[in-house]
Amino acid sequence: MMQAWQANFGNVLSKKVKTMMNLEGISRKHLNELEIRVTELLVTIRKAKLQNEPLAESLKALENQLGDARRKRFDESTPEYRGY
Repeated sequence: MMQAWQANFGNVLSKKVKTMMNLEGISRKHLNELEIRVTELLVTIRKAKLQNEPLAESLKALENQLGDARRKRFDESTPEYRGY
C-alpha cells in the first residue's frame, strides 16, 4: 500500500518538476527554506535506502532547480561576484 502511494506521489511530483516550477514569485527566504528542507529530505531518503525511488529523483531535480534559482538571484543582486 505504501509503495503504491510513493510511486503515485513520485510520478505526480516528477511531472510537476519536469515542467519547471515558476520560482520567480517566491521570496528569497522561502526559496532558501525550500532548498534546505528538500536537501534534508533527500538525506533522510538516502539513509532509508530509498534513493532509487521516483520521488527521490523528482526531489533531486527540484533541489537542482532551487539551487539554480538561488544562485541566479545572488548573481543578479551582487554583480561584483560574477564569474567566481
